[in-house]
Amino acid sequence: MEEQADMDGPLIDYQSRPHLELQGKEKVEGTDCYKLKVTLKNGDIRTIYVDAESNLEIKIEGRTMIRAANS
Repeated sequence: MEEQADMDGPLIDYQSRPHLELQGKEKVEGTDCYKLKVTLKNGDIRTIYVDAESNLEIKIEGRTMIRAANS
């Protein structure tokens, strides 16, 4: 619920985020994108692909920690 309450998303005010890491560039459906790994306070990991030209989020993948186990 804490993540859903963050209406701005994980990239707004990125300086206050626990961990944000640029993992390079990848193509998503033919579009050059920056691949960003965001580790949230609760341990969940989001991989966000941002269009290198428009700086818009193209795709978000996630991994959620449930009772200290990946799901």
